[in-house]
Amino acid sequence: MVEKIVLEDAIKKLGWHPAQLRMAFNPVATPEDPNGNALTAHQLAKRLARDLRNVQPAGKKVKDPLGWVVVVNLDVTGLKDVPLLLTWSLDGVNVPDSWAADNIAYRLTAATDHDSGSVNVWVPRLRKKGMYNVNVEVDREDDGTVLTQGEPLGLP
Repeated sequence: MVEKIVLEDAIKKLGWHPAQLRMAFNPVATPEDPNGNALTAHQLAKRLARDLRNVQPAGKKVKDPLGWVVVVNLDVTGLKDVPLLLTWSLDGVNVPDSWAADNIAYRLTAATDHDSGSVNVWVPRLRKKGMYNVNVEVDREDDGTVLTQGEPLGLP
């Protein structure tokens, strides 16, 4: 079982300088269309461009998407060699569907019966002002069983 999952808001460590929080968005999994077919590279690029329109850019000329880095600490017991997925989503008023859906951040596999580590997850800073929560969970990759989920982390 996954014993704990802890979220830490990395913004505090970086002193609230949004320019330092720019990161590239790299999906881990190949997204699918509503029929379950893998998207082509062109379709994926179109979807990502559409989704990034909802994200605050670094400036008028610099279009890098702003966001936050959330540190997720994992402590996994009894799941050696079991493929896991770490997913994240946003909730709150006016969160677009693409960011409210579960987004795969990492595929993880424990190397021992008791394994631990930390990963950084980038989440977008949305253009629309409001309070948002980041939600993370760990699922079994083979059947999608949710093993644990973190407490929602509020983002301004």
